[in-house]
Amino acid sequence: MKYCIYCGNKLDDDAIYCTKCGKKQNTNTNDKQKNDSVGLILGILSILFSYVPLVSLILGIIAIVKGSKNNSIIDPILGCIGVTLSVLTTLFYVFLLILYIFFPSFFTQFFIQLLTI
Repeated sequence: MKYCIYCGNKLDDDAIYCTKCGKKQNTNTNDKQKNDSVGLILGILSILFSYVPLVSLILGIIAIVKGSKNNSIIDPILGCIGVTLSVLTTLFYVFLLILYIFFPSFFTQFFIQLLTI
């Protein structure tokens, strides 16, 4: 048993139009399932691409928005993790840049030792 998405009237499972208000019902469940998985995929990608902060930030924000629209719980969480990782990665890159600007010899010695381990 399903209900009209406009007026709430009870309908048969195979009904295309509502018997009360006459409006066409949404019969495309495949599109909805594809839309539901988009936020999940974007949230996972935002975590995987956290080493590229701008990409991760954009994917994370889109995952949060898609998850909120689909009433999903996991999509916004994954998006928030991706956004947080992108912010932390950006801070780390800024720290490395400041370290390189003010202490270039330390920076090069540190990475030479790191590469020889």
